[in-house]
Amino acid sequence: MMGAAWRRARYLVRSNYGRDDGWYVELEGERIGMLTGCARAEMFWDSYAVTGIGPRATLIEQDATWEGDLGFRSRATLDGVGGAFVGGEPPLVREGRVLTRGLYLRPESRVELVLVRAVARFERRRG
Repeated sequence: MMGAAWRRARYLVRSNYGRDDGWYVELEGERIGMLTGCARAEMFWDSYAVTGIGPRATLIEQDATWEGDLGFRSRATLDGVGGAFVGGEPPLVREGRVLTRGLYLRPESRVELVLVRAVARFERRRG
């Protein structure tokens, strides 16, 4: 149990809480796209490159899709992320990128949170 929490805590810190590995974008349980190449846009907002995948890939370019009930899943762990959303003025996909807020993995328990803090402290010292 503790080993799994430790591994996940290390993963969260080293992957910038999943941002570095990117996300699958899901509509009605089907993958329609990927978000990769995370870049900090401004406080609390991240920018991702958007790529459509699958038979409904073209939906990823449409504002109505982003305003709907999308799911986001880590490309590395396949964990889902709730509460994330897309922002900005239409068109939401600009120059192949989209702005997101709240799109990151979170510690799943108090133990994991403590371990994340310890790993982060260690990583900062290690430089």
